[in-house]
Amino acid sequence: MRKHSLRSFISVALAGLGLVAPALAGTGFNTPGHILIADQFNNRVIETDTSGNIVWQFGLGPNDFSPNSIIGCNDAQRVGPLTLMAGTGTPPGVIPQAPNGAADNRVILVDPFKNIVWQYGMFGKTGSSPNRLNTPVPTSSSPTRATTESLR
Repeated sequence: MRKHSLRSFISVALAGLGLVAPALAGTGFNTPGHILIADQFNNRVIETDTSGNIVWQFGLGPNDFSPNSIIGCNDAQRVGPLTLMAGTGTPPGVIPQAPNGAADNRVILVDPFKNIVWQYGMFGKTGSSPNRLNTPVPTSSSPTRATTESLR
């Protein structure tokens, strides 16, 4: 099986989605001056404007422990119009909503419309075999590649 780089995938995905501008007109998404925040134990990533208003969000909040949220995310960044984030899950005893902990060992790319367009790792699964991760943080990207420290 031929391996493709995440950078190549991002380029194809952006072209396929027709997303070439860094900001989406009228939405506030990815606007210069806004701040992207990984809200770790609220199971979401948010973008706020300079007044602190949430203008974009991925994740349904502290009571959602499904693949529709990013559980225990402590790092997120923009890769063009996509958002790269890593879910680490939460350990037992940290948050009352999941007293036994919650596994979310995924690195995902999300489009502005909150669709997961790329994923490595599986929600609710931990391991070291193909498509399994264990606490995949932090994520980073560069002009030539995107990497996850735990995948080195």
